[in-house]
Amino acid sequence: MKLIIAYLHPEQLPAVKESLSNAGIQRFTVMTVLGTVPKAEQVMYRGVEHEISMVNRLRIEIAAKASDVDAAMAAIKEGATESGGHGLVLATGLDEVLLVWDGKQGEDAL
Repeated sequence: MKLIIAYLHPEQLPAVKESLSNAGIQRFTVMTVLGTVPKAEQVMYRGVEHEISMVNRLRIEIAAKASDVDAAMAAIKEGATESGGHGLVLATGLDEVLLVWDGKQGEDAL
């Protein structure tokens, strides 16, 4: 089992959701997070100069069977590329999964 984590621009979400759905992946979590930028930008807002060093990003988490990781990562890449092409996708090991509401564990919970 693997945990897939993707960091994307918020405007990429609709295309990524559609790609994941087309790949048969229906269950995932989306969170709003802040990410750093390589070079801080100075902007003027209401007459006051501000430094922008953090920007909004989305973090998408998918718990997947090892056999589904390639398809999930390809779906994220496809959706993200259609809508801007920036982002980061990681896959890491997932030791155990438990669905609290019905007690299913391991791959049965996915």
